[in-house]
Amino acid sequence: MNKGKYQEQRLIFFSAFLLLFMLPPLWGQTTPAHKCGFAAHSISVNRVTSVLTRDVPDLDESYISPDGYFKIHYTKSGTNAVTGDEIMGTPIFVMEAAIAADSAYSVLVGDLGFLPPLPDDNFDGPELDIYIKEWAGSFYGMTYFGNSAPSATYLVIDNDYAESAYATSGLAALRVTVAHEF
Repeated sequence: MNKGKYQEQRLIFFSAFLLLFMLPPLWGQTTPAHKCGFAAHSISVNRVTSVLTRDVPDLDESYISPDGYFKIHYTKSGTNAVTGDEIMGTPIFVMEAAIAADSAYSVLVGDLGFLPPLPDDNFDGPELDIYIKEWAGSFYGMTYFGNSAPSATYLVIDNDYAESAYATSGLAALRVTVAHEF
């Protein structure tokens, strides 16, 4: 199969995946979660430039994505814990977040030609930071950015997508959220 045809099929698959999981019915939900924290813009502005202003809990573990573009920050204890099955000490949920982020990067930057995210002056390494915390059904995720364009960013996503407020749950919600927030 030629490269152009492969990229076209990959784009079609990725688009279909996003549509299937971003537009699910809302039956059985109490108060639906905000799909994106962008509407809460005042919360997300000015949180990027300093360690003191990053709106993230204390997360004691990290995992670098397979392609090396992302650092996933997480914990396995407390309110923000990522639980579930593990491979070599890393929760599968964290590995899936890393794979979803690399896939989104590949499609958006590699295939579609968007610019890669700006570096954050090597804040905790050269990778784009993704933090996993308990959103308790309030947001699927949020991208934090500075108050001027262009600006470095970081992402914060839920630790399990298990609450009834999420129309899409589990790994499906994780994959769509990571692709959307990136």
